[in-house]
Amino acid sequence: MRIGEVARQSGVSASTLRYYEGIGLIPAPVRVSGQRRYNADIFRVLRTIQAAQRAGFTLSEIREMMHHDDWREQWQHMAREKLTEVEQTIAHYRQMQAMLEASLQCACSGVDDCVVMV
Repeated sequence: MRIGEVARQSGVSASTLRYYEGIGLIPAPVRVSGQRRYNADIFRVLRTIQAAQRAGFTLSEIREMMHHDDWREQWQHMAREKLTEVEQTIAHYRQMQAMLEASLQCACSGVDDCVVMV
């Protein structure tokens, strides 16, 4: 399949496919008369990339996973780390939420007098 067909069927733009190839995220396809020709396996690879992105992984993290000898083991290791990051982010936002909610109840005359803003 040509790059345009892969782009249409996958919803991933041709420029993104070229970018993914350039950074080593997807393997370079066979070329016929200078044009990229992909086989059907590209759709599985693209679905994996999209799923990993939805899970919060960066392209460099995804590339690291995909080039690891034991993909599943690497995914689990990195997923544990990502989960810790997500939990920390959630805790941070919960603290922000609590401060904002408390500030809406505050009757202080200014920042210097406010216990919420300290």
